[in-house]
Amino acid sequence: MKALARFGKAFGGYKMIDVPEPICGPDDIVIEIKAAAICGADMKHYNVDSGSDQFNSIRGHEFAGQIVRIGDKVKDWKVGQRVVSDNSGHVCGVCPACEQGDFLCCTEKLI
Repeated sequence: MKALARFGKAFGGYKMIDVPEPICGPDDIVIEIKAAAICGADMKHYNVDSGSDQFNSIRGHEFAGQIVRIGDKVKDWKVGQRVVSDNSGHVCGVCPACEQGDFLCCTEKLI
């Protein structure tokens, strides 16, 4: 399968690479990605030869997809269920924003 990976500028920046199909362990869920976004965090490193994240790392942590496999120990998830990533960081769960489900506006959020 294909993935977008970050390489140093001298090695071509971002490149589509071939990666092996994921193995679904007993506690895992495998998601077929239907759409992924390249966000500001990805673009921040586009022309940088060093930084806080690793080279050869797969990009696109903002995604939507569908569950295609679940491990034997997985509860509360089903094959065929549609999912999206939650990149809201660590939230408190008790402030007014969290109580309304608006985790992006959490007053105590840690990223």
